[in-house]
Amino acid sequence: MKLRNLILPLVLFVILGANACNAEKPPIEVRAGTQGTARVPNVSITSIVDAVTIQDVRINRGNTKTPEYPKLPLTLKFGETATFAGYPPPREVEVQTNMGKWTFTFQQ
Repeated sequence: MKLRNLILPLVLFVILGANACNAEKPPIEVRAGTQGTARVPNVSITSIVDAVTIQDVRINRGNTKTPEYPKLPLTLKFGETATFAGYPPPREVEVQTNMGKWTFTFQQ
């Protein structure tokens, strides 16, 4: 009888624990690079799930003025990419999605 009482909590722990681990993995890939002959710094966000909605993007904690910003919110399907361009080069990018918020850092 006691073993039965332990099985349900153990199964729930394993299921909920696995879901919590999966929730920590971002649904996007974020890359910093340059574009065009002027080599303007940019940030590319690519969906690695079936669909994710980009709700907000903050580059360098909001201190980077970006002349080229896709209109948000923006839903990306698997493999689709949105590019955000501006100066100075990104050191930190915070992305708010419908699946959570993630911060990415880059070395110069």
